[in-house]
Amino acid sequence: MKKDVSYPDVIKRIQAATHTRSQTELASLLEISQSSVAEAKRRQSIPADWYLKLFEKLGVNPDWLKSAAARYTCAQRPGTSPATGRGRP
Repeated sequence: MKKDVSYPDVIKRIQAATHTRSQTELASLLEISQSSVAEAKRRQSIPADWYLKLFEKLGVNPDWLKSAAARYTCAQRPGTSPATGRGRP
C-alpha cells in the first residue's frame, strides 16, 4: 500500500462499504480478531489481506478503498463470485 494512503479515509470507506460501526463488527466480517483491527488502527495501516477479503466477500474495489477515485465495486455478473466470476459469492 502506498504511504500517501490515509488510514482514517480508508477505514471510513471500509466501514461505509461493510455497514460496520465497531472494531468488533468489522473483525467479525473479516473473520479476524478484534485485536487485529485495533493493531491496524495503532499502526495506521490497513493489511493487504483485508482488501482481498472485502473484494471476495462484497466485490468492493480495492482501488476505491485506497483513493475513492475508482469505481466502488468491480464489475461482475449477478450470482457470481467477484474473485472468480463463477459460482455463488
